[in-house]
Amino acid sequence: SATFTDSGIIASWPVSFGYSSTDTYAGTVDYLSITGPGSGTVNVTAPGSGTVTLPGSIVFNNCLQVKIENLSYANIGTFPLTFTINGVTTEYHYYTGTQKFPIVMVAYDSQTVNSGSGPTVQNSASITINNNVLTGINNINLEALNYNVYPNPTTNNVNINLTNEKTEAVSVVVINNLGQIVRSIDLGSAPEIKYLMNTSDLTSGIYHVKTTVGEKSTTKKLIIQ
Repeated sequence: SATFTDSGIIASWPVSFGYSSTDTYAGTVDYLSITGPGSGTVNVTAPGSGTVTLPGSIVFNNCLQVKIENLSYANIGTFPLTFTINGVTTEYHYYTGTQKFPIVMVAYDSQTVNSGSGPTVQNSASITINNNVLTGINNINLEALNYNVYPNPTTNNVNINLTNEKTEAVSVVVINNLGQIVRSIDLGSAPEIKYLMNTSDLTSGIYHVKTTVGEKSTTKKLIIQ
């Protein structure tokens, strides 16, 4: 966690194609209950525009891409327990004139923690889609039905497990980043669904697993390495 004494400005709206802004920030970082100074730089640009296709073949034309790059650094602790933390977060936000908020956000995060035992690197990626533009998807709390998709990330296989107490029809579609359906599976209506899906033939990237139970659906992100 961090507390800022000098906050950075991400963007000054309105933002249009070609926009560029850089600002710095500083404050105190808390890592493993050890605090110390931290600082960073936020670079924001609007480098592109074009067409965005979301799952379900939902197409938005004339979208603006906003890139937010956050470079952070912290040096905390005292010898012999010291840490240096370097973080790089890159986000791509896509805006259309019909929505106040981004229709989709893609984020990549990398954090390197250096200590006496050597470096530890954590990488992650995520996609967030504005629910207001995903028409036709009625989200339900499948987690309450013991719904799991794992391992995630995966390489060759992924487990889809679901408790289906009402014995409704269950189906799964896998959608790639272009909005194309690459896998469609009917899982039947058993009270306990346990399915091992082969993903070895799918290229590396970020996918969406849309699981439908009866007339309701939910979508989870799946990373294939």
